Amino acid sequence: MKTYLLDEIGELKVIKSAKAKKIIIKINYNGEPQVTIPRYLPYIIGLQFAQKQRSWILKNRTSKILVLSNGDIIANKYTVRFTEHKKPHVSSRVQGNYVNINIPAGTDPDNALSQNEAIKASTRAMKRIAEDTLPTRLYNLAIKHGYSYNSIAVKNMKTRWGSCSSQGAICLNIWLIQLRDELIDYVCCHELAHLRNPHHQQGFWDDLSVMVPNYRELRKELKSHSPRLNPQQPQALLS
Repeated sequence: MKTYLLDEIGELKVIKSAKAKKIIIKINYNGEPQVTIPRYLPYIIGLQFAQKQRSWILKNRTSKILVLSNGDIIANKYTVRFTEHKKPHVSSRVQGNYVNINIPAGTDPDNALSQNEAIKASTRAMKRIAEDTLPTRLYNLAIKHGYSYNSIAVKNMKTRWGSCSSQGAICLNIWLIQLRDELIDYVCCHELAHLRNPHHQQGFWDDLSVMVPNYRELRKELKSHSPRLNPQQPQALLS
């Protein structure tokens, strides 16, 4: 995979696939364009294809793109802050309780490059909290319900809230920490149940129901969320 930066658009990912028979372009969950090309083609072909589709990308990314603003709250802890500086490039730093995005003087915080940096920095902040909290949460639930796993990893996953391998390796999505505690525990227990049931047959649901009696309601609620950055406005926290 190669990543390019395009004016007005931001990051473009070009991915090679052995299954691809033709060039395919799509807009992913956070508004970033992604081009998939057959393995035998050079990456530059994917870039050139995206450049020809610039108007299509700009038109279709609007409904999906996430725009971060000054004061947005990340995971109930970090505040997004755009600050102008004298340097000619965009940079960011997670410091204290702030996600600081430094942009050249006169730059619009809403432009693609500024937003791309803001999303990257916010994701780093989210991962930092997730790594500090999710492993402990899983460990406590495992002890409580009598389960033992081999390893725990915390990752930024696009579609799954968690996973459990046949070797007892559990992976949890960093975006879980944006959910309420009961939903986080549901996902953790879901993966613990897979340690004894590498499937979704009745035995799995029986074991899960022992840990989470109301799992049906939580499972339904979880479907209304998606694993992606979901900042809050300060006033939303006061309501």
